[in-house]
Amino acid sequence: MKTEMDFEELMDEAYGLPNGPAKLGMLEEAARVADVNGMEERHTKQDRRLWRQQHSVVIR
Repeated sequence: MKTEMDFEELMDEAYGLPNGPAKLGMLEEAARVADVNGMEERHTKQDRRLWRQQHSVVIR
C-alpha cells in the first residue's frame, strides 16, 4: 500500500537525521500521514525495541 510505504519512508528518513527541528518535522509529518490514513499502531514493544536497535535510535 502506497500510504504505508510513505509512512515508513518518512520514519526511516527521520531516524537518519540528527536530533533537532528537521527530525521533529519529519516525525510530525509521518504522524500526520498515519492519522489521515487511519493507520493504527500494530507493533509490539519488542518490535519497537528491535527497530530502534537496528537503526541505532536512542529514546530519552
